[in-house]
Amino acid sequence: PPPSPPPSPPPPSPLPPPPLSPPSTPPSGSTRWRGGAGIWHNDANWDNGSPGSTYIQQVEVCGNGADVHVTAELDAYVPARKVQVCRDATLTVMSRLCIGIGCHYPPPSPLP
Repeated sequence: PPPSPPPSPPPPSPLPPPPLSPPSTPPSGSTRWRGGAGIWHNDANWDNGSPGSTYIQQVEVCGNGADVHVTAELDAYVPARKVQVCRDATLTVMSRLCIGIGCHYPPPSPLP
């Protein structure tokens, strides 16, 4: 019998889509870092208040081409479903940072 033909090579893998640039206005229920260096808990550093100060679904830490450095110096509990830290941004966590729908500030300690 004649030899069988060699197997066909697998098809090439599709390339991932290019990253999307952030929209010009944040979607409802989201907050974005305003730019530069600063502290996570300062509401003025965010366009819709600091994550955790209100119920936020999405958090974006992006510099849009400029370097950004955000420091979470205190415990932060963010119930967001999505947190994006872009390539031009650095997030330094110096305490506890809990992200996700199960993250809530712990109840206060009972009085003695």
